[in-house]
Amino acid sequence: MTDQSEHLKVTLKPRRGRPFFARHPWVFADSIANVEGDKAAQDEAALFSDDGTLIARGLYNPRSKLRLRLYRWDDAPLDDTFWADRLDQAIALRRSLPQPFPDDDSRRLVFGEADGISGLIVDKLGPALVCQWTGQGMYRRRETIERLLVDRFPGCAIVSLGDPFTAEKEGLNEDQIQPVLRLGQLDPAEPVVIRHSGLQFRVQPMGGQKTGFFLDQGVNRQRVAAYASGLDILDLFCYSGGFGLAAAKFGSAKSVLGVDSSKAAIALAEANRDVNGLSPERVRFEPQDVAKALKRLREEGRRFGLVVCDPPKYARDRSGIDDALKAYQRLNENAAAVVEPGGILATFTCSGIVAPEDFERALAGSAERSGRTFRVIERLGQPPDHPVNLACPESRYLYGLILRVE
Repeated sequence: MTDQSEHLKVTLKPRRGRPFFARHPWVFADSIANVEGDKAAQDEAALFSDDGTLIARGLYNPRSKLRLRLYRWDDAPLDDTFWADRLDQAIALRRSLPQPFPDDDSRRLVFGEADGISGLIVDKLGPALVCQWTGQGMYRRRETIERLLVDRFPGCAIVSLGDPFTAEKEGLNEDQIQPVLRLGQLDPAEPVVIRHSGLQFRVQPMGGQKTGFFLDQGVNRQRVAAYASGLDILDLFCYSGGFGLAAAKFGSAKSVLGVDSSKAAIALAEANRDVNGLSPERVRFEPQDVAKALKRLREEGRRFGLVVCDPPKYARDRSGIDDALKAYQRLNENAAAVVEPGGILATFTCSGIVAPEDFERALAGSAERSGRTFRVIERLGQPPDHPVNLACPESRYLYGLILRVE
């Protein structure tokens, strides 16, 4: 057994241990009865049930409601050897996955709780590894993680950044969440060209959304593209053009119109169109608010054989679920209005706290209000490099439907 003085001792309230025996990694403050040890001097902690049974080891953050993140279910330290083993497991999983496009050089390497490394996301974007720190405990160990990554991916630059939506809750300041080039060479002003899902993309590892690119929709872009042959495509919230480009290059779409409110995103989408050898006459992008664009298209009588609707996250906590469901219903009602009879609506939610069944009920409301019939052709989710840990259902966040609209 490990010397108890080496870590904090966290004891749960009665009848609160079951999720953690089942390996859920998050212990919130309202489940904790007592903490013994110097919280100012250390953050490694051992979790015990109310009867004194050791459950797991983790990292303690007194500034967060998510007070303790768990990592190992035995009484051994969270040392460099542990982090190296956990990182190697995550990398080995990715290397074991099918590779439909062998030339791809970009994928998610570490997906937080799904890989047993709560508080860390690592994306490989071509020659860059982007580490996003979503937990204070992992941020404190960034030098260890970065050294391990350099050993495993020699020659790659390493970018460090935080998550602005969790930083304040975790006690990370503004300077700690800004993108920083930690190791290697990378020009912050120049985009990097990556290969993902058979397409080339210009990305900004030190200035784009999230880690610089949305790796999670690669497989879904291919699935949606399979329905695009000979059709006019409308790609809403297109960002850097992923769905529309896949529809044009792999789906033989007749035409593509991408819409996004960000002029910077539209410029990136146009650059991606060019680097993939697609013509501006066939693939166009327009900077406009999506709601206004849909209103204009309806007024013009425009109809599309396939509409893709991939909005940003509408709810970040449970207090926002009802408003998010109303927004999904309204958005998809308006999107369906420009789908030609018998056409396809591919629609997504990345709000993890919105359950799939609730999302489908919202879409049923969209169908009712629009006077159309929605038939589910396919249900879509996260790609293999974004696995879901069944002990932590919160690691499931992406859900989509391919619908026939009649």
